[in-house]
This record gives sequence, structure tokens and C-alpha cells, in this order.
Amino acid sequence: GWQNVNGSYTAALIINLEPEWKTYWHTPGEAGIRPQFSFFDSRNVESIRFIWPAPILFGGKDMWSVGYKDRLVLPFILTPKNSVERISLELSAMIGICNQVCVPADFEISQNFSPATKKRDPKIIAALASRPKQKAAARVRDLECSFSPAKNAILLTISLKMPSLGKQEVIMVNYNQPEHGVRTLMASRNGLSLSGKALISHLSKNITGLDLSKIFLTAVSETSAVDLGPCED
Repeated sequence: GWQNVNGSYTAALIINLEPEWKTYWHTPGEAGIRPQFSFFDSRNVESIRFIWPAPILFGGKDMWSVGYKDRLVLPFILTPKNSVERISLELSAMIGICNQVCVPADFEISQNFSPATKKRDPKIIAALASRPKQKAAARVRDLECSFSPAKNAILLTISLKMPSLGKQEVIMVNYNQPEHGVRTLMASRNGLSLSGKALISHLSKNITGLDLSKIFLTAVSETSAVDLGPCED
């Protein structure tokens, strides 16, 4: 990676897999394993923000997941506490990897970042450019979210108009709040109209309310993805 003008660093974690093996997006879908990253023992680190490339959809209607095949270049923005001092990054990670069998894989990586690091890596630049399409580019319109009570959960129903992304499509719901769970259901299409559903539950008690500003939607197919933004738009 390299240091930016504002003192932060742009870097990336590169995961090389055997042919036909896959790993998962931050919201892995019905049959995936959510990746976990810890930087607890790092020094001179204020914050880390991952920038996920566009994922693709795997599997059939009953056992599907969202992620990446063969190789993942996962960029992140690393903000130091002191921009003129070296960063010592200690990463502990657990990711799911899958072919015919899915297994969790643990690993640890150490890396130092120096303020003298300026050279930009083309692999990271390409990964940054491969983020999900924006709504305007995908010709998305009439996005609506509605909510209704369900057993120990809230049913979120999403509807929008957009040209087809591929043979199978899903509207992924990311609501990364403590003790909340999300089960996303496969989307259905009728011409330009795409609709999807998700169940949002609280893991310890009945759910009573949602923070709409923290519900983010992404349409994903077997070949591409579109960032639909927050539900409240």
C-alpha cells in the first residue's frame, strides 16, 4: 500500500485461493461464513475501513452465498494516530473458504507501514475500481422499503425498477448492529421490477425498532453488483 496526502494509508489484504474455491463478502448470504478481522495488537492505528470489491452470487435458490472466486484483493484505509510515525499492523482473521465443503480458515499477518511508502500498487487500484456500480449507472429508480411485523422479527420488503443483472439476483440487506440478525431471501423479478425480502431479528429479545439510516442494500447477481444505498432514500 501507500500513504495518502492526508496521512492515512491505502493498503490491501490479498487472498489467493485454489481454482474454483471461493471466500465470502462481509454479508455472506444464506450459506456463507461471515469474515472476521481483528487488529487488537496493532500499534499507532486509529481506525481501519475496508472497501469491498463487487461480489457475485453463488449456488442455487436454497443454498446460496455471496463472495469471490479464486482471488480477493480487499483494500482498506488505515488511519494512524500519528501520521509521521510507523504503523505496526497485526491482523488476526477468520474467513470461510468453500468448494464442495466449506470450512473456516484462521490466519495471522504482521506488516509495518512507513511514512516513506508512496508507490501505488496497480492491484489495489484495480480492486478499488471494482466496487459495486452506483444506482445512476445501473439505472435504478423507484426504490421503496416497507416494514411489517413477523414472528420475533420485522419483515423488510424492498421493491425497485432496474434492468436485469443476470439469471439469479438477490437484494442483500446489511444491518450491522449488535445482537441483530438478518436473513435475506432470494429476489424475484417481473420485467424491470425487482423485489426482495429480509427478516431482521434481535438475538436476545423481540425487536421493536430499526435505525433506517444503518440499513444498506446491495443488488447482487452471478456476474455483477449494484450499491442501492440506505433504505431511507
